[in-house]
Amino acid sequence: MQAVKLNFPLAKSAGNLYQAQKNFPHSKTWVGQALGQIDLPAREDSLLGLAFSYDFSEKDAPKVTETLSHFTSVDFSMGTFSGKVLAAMLASPLVELRLDFAALSKEDLENLAKQESIETLWFTGASLRDEQLVHLGPLPKLTSLALKSTALSSRALELMSGAGFQSLRRLHLPANIDDQGAEFLARGGSLITELDLSFSKISDAAGKALASLKLETLYLNDTAFGDAGLEQLKESPTLKVLFLNGSKISDKGLTQLAEMPALEHLELRDTKITEMGAARLRGKLKDCAVFGP
Repeated sequence: MQAVKLNFPLAKSAGNLYQAQKNFPHSKTWVGQALGQIDLPAREDSLLGLAFSYDFSEKDAPKVTETLSHFTSVDFSMGTFSGKVLAAMLASPLVELRLDFAALSKEDLENLAKQESIETLWFTGASLRDEQLVHLGPLPKLTSLALKSTALSSRALELMSGAGFQSLRRLHLPANIDDQGAEFLARGGSLITELDLSFSKISDAAGKALASLKLETLYLNDTAFGDAGLEQLKESPTLKVLFLNGSKISDKGLTQLAEMPALEHLELRDTKITEMGAARLRGKLKDCAVFGP
């Protein structure tokens, strides 16, 4: 097995090195510090990653330009974000990029939009405005986009619907998203198969729009979604995995869930569903793993 030769001629570590699974969510295995000369085994089945530390700064980037070109996954969430360092990293064949809590400029997003190899973007807690997301629409391989804990509203989804995102299949959305956001996704012909709306403003009114999407996995944890919403959602022919922990559903809604034979995984913790109701549901959905109440 060939080795990847890395060289970080720095006074302090640039961060932590890791190897990550190619499949989402790219679980990491930490393999050492980014300091000095390092030989790592080259693995075709994983991503080679660097989680920047707070000790790495813009002035260090020119010293490690060639070494940075080896990385396919980069995590800025544990270090100080710099647009210049990001620009340097975009010369690499990045597949995954984590920009949690970063203050992103228009220039940063425009540069990012040129990185055609990107498949997964994490923006948890990042400073983003609704109109900025459209810059990412042309990315041809972008399949997973995480936007939790941002200030984005449903208007961002309206703008996204006409901006590309043809390969996007997983979308994790922040708390400001409401029923109108679900409508925008449905009207835009979204091809998303995994949608996370946990802790959002989604209610029963979104049921019809959500059922019209080609969803296989849907997270509605800690929302106002309840029995009335299930009346519409049960019409989804594709939904296999459904999270309703902390939602407003009760035993009354179990009738609708029982009419969703495609379900394989269902979570009902912290709801008004009773043990007796859950037992009856398990009897009807024999091929579904039911968790809760």
